[in-house]
Amino acid sequence: MTKVLVLKELNNKQVDQILVIVIKASELDGARPFSEHVELHLRSGGDRPVTHLLAEDENKNIVGYAHLDTTDLVSGPSGELVVSPNSRKKGIASLLLKEMKNQINNQPLRLWSHGDTDLARSFATKLGFIPVRNVIQMRRSLFSQIQPLFEIEGLTFRNFDADKDSAKFLELNKKSFEKLPDQANWTIKDLDLRLKESWFKSEGFVLLENKNKDLVGFCPTKPN
Repeated sequence: MTKVLVLKELNNKQVDQILVIVIKASELDGARPFSEHVELHLRSGGDRPVTHLLAEDENKNIVGYAHLDTTDLVSGPSGELVVSPNSRKKGIASLLLKEMKNQINNQPLRLWSHGDTDLARSFATKLGFIPVRNVIQMRRSLFSQIQPLFEIEGLTFRNFDADKDSAKFLELNKKSFEKLPDQANWTIKDLDLRLKESWFKSEGFVLLENKNKDLVGFCPTKPN
């Protein structure tokens, strides 16, 4: 029988089990089950109060996990969840969702779905969720021809420097994503976590500044 545990912190063993489920689900679904933010903070311990929901089987093995964030006072609570591929279609996702709603006293819940799979759409429709936002991922082969970097009068391109650009970047990031609080609310810890990732390269983080050295644009890249 599956049991759902509600926790404020996870131990290393629990995190390791969840990350194994993340990998298995990613391989099956063709997409990571969590946003970059959730996965980074799952590994690092998090930077703000969240609720962790673990679904355990009769042997106390973790077969599902949900991440509930109630810190957004504007848009309301949001959640993301994953169920181990070997344990799907057994009502585990519904149990996790029910407990998430219990934790927020049945307030409206925003539920993120990554990958837009048939199973995710069916689950969302069955439980009365409707799509309200769609994030589009665009790709271009690194082997295709790319035009040389062009110049814009009065503006200069340069690479990101963590020592002098972090505060400027966070300020512009907040203004740029004013209506997207999950992006706009980045803190210095959120940025530092990404700078420490193996994929981060400063030459792939391009900034645009004006004659007064004000930062007016940015384009980070994340190679897979």
